Formats: sequence, structure tokens, C-alpha cells
Amino acid sequence: MSPLQTEIERLASSGNIEDDAHARSTFLEFRNALSRGEIRAADKIDGDWVVNVWVKQGILLGFRIGQLSSMGSGECLSFVDKDTFPARKFTIEDRVRVVPGGSSVRLGAYVAPSVICMPPMFINAGA
Repeated sequence: MSPLQTEIERLASSGNIEDDAHARSTFLEFRNALSRGEIRAADKIDGDWVVNVWVKQGILLGFRIGQLSSMGSGECLSFVDKDTFPARKFTIEDRVRVVPGGSSVRLGAYVAPSVICMPPMFINAGA
């Protein structure tokens, strides 16, 4: 069991962590590992998909500690959502195509190089 897993499990069962700076810092470390594809909500083991419960707990923790925030350009596309899972921005170096048409990918979702994201689609954290 990794130290990150231990801490996520502890925080998930704790009360009153919504304004806890340590909880937010731990969550951001967790979200970055999700974004890099280092941890996943489920793994294929011997041909079967096995859920990583602690990863699901970490994703829910992010929504629990998140604060509402205005997002988007503000001119024509604006959103209000939890600041812990903002829409992810890709660069050419990511080698991921996101085709216009109302699709989005949240931070915390790993998208491999050469993937083409075609609307309508929405990729959530841990996907």
C-alpha cells in the first residue's frame, strides 16, 4: 500500500476536511498521478477489471473538498464547477486531438497520446 493510498483512505473517512490545506495538497498529488496515468480507477488483472476502491474514494474526496469556481472564457462559454476538477487544457506536445463541439476532459483523467476526442463526449477523472 502506497503512502498516497493510505492518506486518501484516511481523509475519505475523516469529517470536516473541506477547508483542510493538507487534504487539498494530498488530493492535488493524487489528481496529478491520475492525469499522468500512474493510478487508475480500475485495473485489468487476469482478464478481469478490478476496481481500485481507494482511487474512487480519492475522486469523491476531490468533489467533497472542491469549491465552486467560475471557469471558461467568460465571453461565450462559461461554467461554474468544483475547482478541484477544472477542464483540462491540452497542448500540441500532448499529441491528443480534441475536436470542437462541446466536449471536455477534466484534470485527473489520463488521455494517451494519439487519442482523438470526438464530440459529444465527456471524460471524468479516473476514466
